[in-house]
Amino acid sequence: MLYKKILGIGLITLLFASCLGDKVDLTDQKLEGRWEITQAFREGRETRTLKDGFFDFTSPDQFRTNILNDEQNYKYRLSGNKIIVESNPIVNYTVLQMLSD
Repeated sequence: MLYKKILGIGLITLLFASCLGDKVDLTDQKLEGRWEITQAFREGRETRTLKDGFFDFTSPDQFRTNILNDEQNYKYRLSGNKIIVESNPIVNYTVLQMLSD
């Protein structure tokens, strides 16, 4: 199985970065498949709490992950370089870089 990696994913409410450079242009087609978190930031500092986390995008509006409570499916939408999880409460992730194996 082809594994992909998301670098620098963090909770937008906790991510405070001043100079991000070019934003990642996310589309459903680019996200399709399984992605592993290789680096995450909280309050501007690298955190290991999302180690071994993954996202598995199986359809244009749904993904599976193990970082939001139990491993389960969630609905999402995209906005620029943000993945907005339609949960309660709503959770936002900012993707800083994407690399494909």
